[in-house]
Amino acid sequence: MTFALAIFDTFISLKPSLQLCIVLEYCSEGDLEQYLSKNHPTLPVRINLLVQLAQGLDYLHSIDMVHRDLKPENVLVQPGPLLKISDFGLSKSLSESSRAYTKVGTPYFMAPEVMVHQPYGRPADIFSLGRFSLFQSLPAIFMITDDIVRRPRVFGDSLP
Repeated sequence: MTFALAIFDTFISLKPSLQLCIVLEYCSEGDLEQYLSKNHPTLPVRINLLVQLAQGLDYLHSIDMVHRDLKPENVLVQPGPLLKISDFGLSKSLSESSRAYTKVGTPYFMAPEVMVHQPYGRPADIFSLGRFSLFQSLPAIFMITDDIVRRPRVFGDSLP
């Protein structure tokens, strides 16, 4: 399965002025933000979308690529739904042990270390994924630790 948008062709247009044109695969459902607001997918579909995004990030990271601007507008949707990560304009080749230092991306989706100009790596993309509105309507997730099911911690709340 391919998680990134395919490039089919590139060419130079001379009219109206010199322009580089890139022909990409078509994603008829628009971006992820549009898809979520139009379709109001069920919980199983939302979980499937999360899995696809995690697989896409895993693939990018396996080829030493950090996206650095992961947000719903940069994830396109094909029927299925099948997600395609797009807009690699801020992406950077970065090995697992390397770090980036440039503050780039969309502030709401930036990891804290990016916001405060600290070195960052692949985990910054994972933080961005957690900010997606994909999860706003999900029920509380329970943690299983040492065979005990516990409620997630909330400020002012303590575990039994």
